[in-house]
Amino acid sequence: MMRQTRRTRTINIEPLEARLVLAPLIVSTLADESDGNFSPGDLSLREAVFLSNNSAGDRITFAPQLAGKTIQLLSEITITNHVDIQSILTSKRPNILQRALDSRIEF
Repeated sequence: MMRQTRRTRTINIEPLEARLVLAPLIVSTLADESDGNFSPGDLSLREAVFLSNNSAGDRITFAPQLAGKTIQLLSEITITNHVDIQSILTSKRPNILQRALDSRIEF
């Protein structure tokens, strides 16, 4: 009878560098509001940009029910942090949209 030999295996665990995971923010209302209600179904573009400005980088997308609709901005939205906006935006006030584009919105 042959004797079985046990093998010892070593597992190497190495620390990884810090990684940025984009948190998707889903704009779900056409209203240009900032009422502090960030719950699903009530997140405006202004609120999504506000949340993005206060984090390390985010992705903003739009709920399917907003497709083809226009968000009319009441005032300029200031972008102070990297944000990735994934949608085609239209605006009744193209100068505001252009200023936003100049503030590093990436499509």
